[in-house]
Amino acid sequence: MNLTVFIVIPPAVGHFNAIQSVANYLIAKGYEVWFLSSPSFRGIVEGNKFLFKALEGVPFGLGYEKSIAQQNEGLTYIQDLNLRVTDFVFNLRRSAFIDILTIKKPNIVLVDAIISTDIVVLQSIDKNIRVGIIQTMFSTAFSIDTPPLSASYLPPKNGLTNKSSLLWHKLTFKKQLQNCWPYLKYFGYSNKYIIEKHLSTALKLKHKSCFSVEFENITELILVPEELNFISSNEFYSSHYLGQNIDLNKNNPLEPKILAIVQSIQSTNQRLIYCSLGTQYDNNEAHKVADLFKKLISMFEKQNDWVAILSASFYSDFQKICDTVYLCNSLSQLKILQYADIMIGHGGLNSVKECVNFEVPMLLFPLNHKWDQPGNAARVVYHEIGLRGDIEKDTPTQINAKINELLTNPKYKTNITAMKNRIDQNPAYKPERILEIIENLPYLV
Repeated sequence: MNLTVFIVIPPAVGHFNAIQSVANYLIAKGYEVWFLSSPSFRGIVEGNKFLFKALEGVPFGLGYEKSIAQQNEGLTYIQDLNLRVTDFVFNLRRSAFIDILTIKKPNIVLVDAIISTDIVVLQSIDKNIRVGIIQTMFSTAFSIDTPPLSASYLPPKNGLTNKSSLLWHKLTFKKQLQNCWPYLKYFGYSNKYIIEKHLSTALKLKHKSCFSVEFENITELILVPEELNFISSNEFYSSHYLGQNIDLNKNNPLEPKILAIVQSIQSTNQRLIYCSLGTQYDNNEAHKVADLFKKLISMFEKQNDWVAILSASFYSDFQKICDTVYLCNSLSQLKILQYADIMIGHGGLNSVKECVNFEVPMLLFPLNHKWDQPGNAARVVYHEIGLRGDIEKDTPTQINAKINELLTNPKYKTNITAMKNRIDQNPAYKPERILEIIENLPYLV
């Protein structure tokens, strides 16, 4: 009998991309795999040839009442309070899961860590389902000798510091303060209270985490190689690092114009610099990226030894600025990294993993300091496989110096090659281990 796996994800391309290799492996082993997400995400999932079920509503207890407000042209304070008091968001999500489970019952459910409260909803419906967390970032839970994932702090390699612990205390205190106002505003019906209200004795919260709601007794599949983490990291026993998990089958060809540039560079002594800071930005981030690209263009225009290909969603089409600067809307990152000498990025973990896979040193400019980009960039610097910059403060001269350091100092290429080799040789990352873990996931009892 074929087993059925549901993978519950937010409508976020980066999270979906990170999970595809696991889904493809399970399908190859005979599992029937379905992605569950917002109805708006159907085209992306089905466009990648996966089965899809639309999951109505939003995860409860995470402040997504705002999205309901947008759908209903705004909510008054009384309406907002009523959503919390009546458990509207929880009940709507629960009804959506019941509708799906009535038609198709899975043997295993993997829930993206960023929407982990869906596990609480599932537990209230059916306790005879094996459930696990699928984490597309490093673990966001507290570890005494590892700084929060949102911190840019670079710990010493000997691990002898109490700074990480202090950063956790600071983050915890900040979150407690942030919880005070909603607690008063909604007469006790804060996100924290709403989550704890629905917890059964079978689920225990980890009381310190960066972003996600994490559970002590739910197995976490971390789609990251542990070698990329700080050496002194100390994760919980229920956390399993599973390696790179890059879907190399998505290695789409380069379009002819880009391929011609790459082939031209290969016939010279020029170095190829690839730059992409993600595909989805808010308005503030888009301005930061545009300003950085202006600095890069002004710098690369003066270079004869470097050729830069800059990719951003706000460029409408392929453009040639000069013989050393080209702009495009999108391209196959997995393909261009096979030719690039360095990558300039924002610290997104998918790109970091891909750079390690293709042994490409990085220059990272974190865009969003509320999520994992600062922590990812810190790990790249820690392992000396790249450098980081300040997207708002770095001048073209400073950026030029960092690129020159990456291209002329052999340690970055040597270190990233050594890291790739360690990852490739780690027996813990064999695909069979995924089956071993998910087939032994606990039931929600």
